[in-house]
Amino acid sequence: MNPEASRALAQFCADQYFAFDPRAWKRRSQYDHHASTLAAAYLCATDWYGHESELALIAAEVQALQGAPEGVAHPDQPGFDADQFAAMVRSEIAHRRTPPAPIRTAHEHGSAA
Repeated sequence: MNPEASRALAQFCADQYFAFDPRAWKRRSQYDHHASTLAAAYLCATDWYGHESELALIAAEVQALQGAPEGVAHPDQPGFDADQFAAMVRSEIAHRRTPPAPIRTAHEHGSAA
C-alpha cells in the first residue's frame, strides 16, 4: 500500500474509533476491499482500538463477499506493516484527542487598542 493510501486508511480508522459505523466500512470496501479488510482484521485483534466484534464481522463479511479463502486478509500478510499501521492510527487518534490551542485576542498579546 502506498503512503498516501496508508494515511487515508489510518485517518478513516481514527474517524471510526470515535464514531463507529459499520456502513462506512461497507462503503469503503466497495473501492478498497483488501486494505479495509486487512485493517478490520488487524484492529479487531488489538487491545486498544475497541469495536472488536463489529470489526471481526466486517472482516468476515467482506471476505465472504469476495469469495476469499479463509485467512486471505490477515495482518501477518506480506506487505502489511502492522507496527507502522498501528502507529499511524494511534497518532491520528491522539491528535484528535488533543484540544485545540486557545485563541488569543489582541488584548492578551499585550496590544493596546
